[in-house]
Order: sequence, then structure tokens, then C-alpha cells
Amino acid sequence: IVLAALYCMKIEWNSQTIARLRYFIHKQIRVIKSRVSQSNSISRSLSDPNLTLPTQHNSHPRRNSHVSANNFTINSPSFWISVQQRAIWLTTLLILQSVSSLILNKFDTLIQQHFIITLFLTMLVGAGGNAGNQSTVLVIRGLAIGSIHFSNWIQVVIHELVIGMYIGIFLSIIA
Repeated sequence: IVLAALYCMKIEWNSQTIARLRYFIHKQIRVIKSRVSQSNSISRSLSDPNLTLPTQHNSHPRRNSHVSANNFTINSPSFWISVQQRAIWLTTLLILQSVSSLILNKFDTLIQQHFIITLFLTMLVGAGGNAGNQSTVLVIRGLAIGSIHFSNWIQVVIHELVIGMYIGIFLSIIA
């Protein structure tokens, strides 16, 4: 993605540009290795047989989560609340992304001169993944608490598609 963005911006590939890109990539690799190392040490400590985790015996995940097994009806109040809650976040992201594109247009020459800035633009693009992540998290949560089963998966998919359609229409009106 970064190389494609750099190519589209027609950045001059000289030794200094390549050195900066190489430095940035190596720095990111060091950060990733550090995080993997931390993750491995956490997983080793969690696999310790002497480790005991606290448990709650007097609660049930589904009761505590306020999610019922059959809350996936389109006409239910929870459906419209879900549309409203997601639309607020996605509208905010849409507005922020629109503002960021206006800012980027004003600094076009600066971006062409300092290509390293384009590497951070992928974070802006990542905001688009938020929409898909919302549905993914809700489905994973539903699987974890037992409200989504093989018998109602089609209902869940239709539910998420309809919510996505309503939010898409809403955001297209705003845009």
C-alpha cells in the first residue's frame, strides 16, 4: 500500500528517500518483534500450571450482557438502538475523514516533498475498517455468550446486512 501510494505521488526515488524508507521499515519491524516477544511472555505465564484465575459462580454471561438469544428481529427496539449507536460513531468518522481530506489537499506540496507522511495516511484508511469491525465484534460476542447458534446464523447475517444498509443510506445522505 505504501509503495503504491508513493508511486501515485510520483516521489523521486533517490538514495536518501530509500534510506528513509528502509529506516522506517526496520523501526516498524523492531516494534513488531518487541510486541511479539511481550505476547510470548504473557502466553508462557498464562500456561503456568500453578496459575489460578478468579471465577464468578453467581453470574451468567448472557444475563449480564443484556443480550437475549432472540434479539435479532428487525422491528425490535434493540435493532433501532443498534442502528442509532453505530450511525453516531460512523458519522463522526465520516466527518473526521472528510476534514482530513481537506487538510491533506492544503498540504499537498509538503506531502510530495516529505514522503514519510504518507506512511501515516494508512491510519486514516484504517478507520474505514471500523464499520466492519463493529459487526465482527458483535457476532463474536454473540457466539461467546451463546446468543448466536447454527440455527439462527442466517437471521444474524440478515440483521447485520440490514443495519449496514440503513447506516450506509444514512451516511450517504450526510456525505
